[in-house]
Amino acid sequence: MANLLNGRKQSLRGGGFRRFSAVVNGGDKLGEVSACGGSRTSSDTNDLMASSRNWLFDVFPSFSGEDVRQTFLSHLLKELDRKLISAFKDSEIKKSQSIGPELEQAIRDSRIAVVIFSKNYASSSWCLDELLEIKKCKDIFGQLVIPIFYRLDPTHVRKQTGDFGEVFDKTCHIKTEDKKNQWKQALTDVANIHGYHSRNWYRFIYSII
Repeated sequence: MANLLNGRKQSLRGGGFRRFSAVVNGGDKLGEVSACGGSRTSSDTNDLMASSRNWLFDVFPSFSGEDVRQTFLSHLLKELDRKLISAFKDSEIKKSQSIGPELEQAIRDSRIAVVIFSKNYASSSWCLDELLEIKKCKDIFGQLVIPIFYRLDPTHVRKQTGDFGEVFDKTCHIKTEDKKNQWKQALTDVANIHGYHSRNWYRFIYSII
C-alpha cells in the first residue's frame, strides 16, 4: 500500500493533460463560465488553490465495479494510460465497510475526480463515502469533478428516484439519518454538475486522445 501511494510523484504531463483539461472546460462538456474582470469569486480562489497544489494523480475514478469495471472503466483507463495521464487504480486496496485513510489521501492527491454514476453505485457505502470526500475536495481544494451517467437518468441520481433510488434506500436502511442526508446532498450536488451521459461516453474517451 505504501508503494502504491508513496511512489514517485508525477507531474501533470505536457500535452496530454492540457488537452484533457481543455476538453473538460470546453468542447462537448457544458461547464460553468466565470465572468472576466470584477471581484474574485470563490470559484476563482479554488482555481488558484488547485493550480498551486502538487498532485500525485491526474485522475481519480469513483465507480461501482460490478457495473463498469469491465466496460467503461477499462476503456477509460486504457486511453488515459496511452496519453500518459496518471489515474489512481484501486486494485491493491482491500474493500471494507468504509473508505480508509489511504483512499482518502488518493482522492486528495488527484487533480480531477471522475464520478461514474451507475445503477449500483449507491449500493456501496464505500462509493458514497468516496463521493463525500470528493465533494469536500472540490469545495476546499478546487478539485475538478466530472460526473458520468452510465446507462442512468441523471434525474434519478439528483433526486434518488427510480431503480437508483431503490438501491440507495436499501443502503441507507441501517445508517443514521445524518449519514443518509450527507449522502443525499452529495449525490444531488455532484449530479447537478454538467457532465456526460452513457450515450456519449465513447465521445468522452476519444475526445481526450
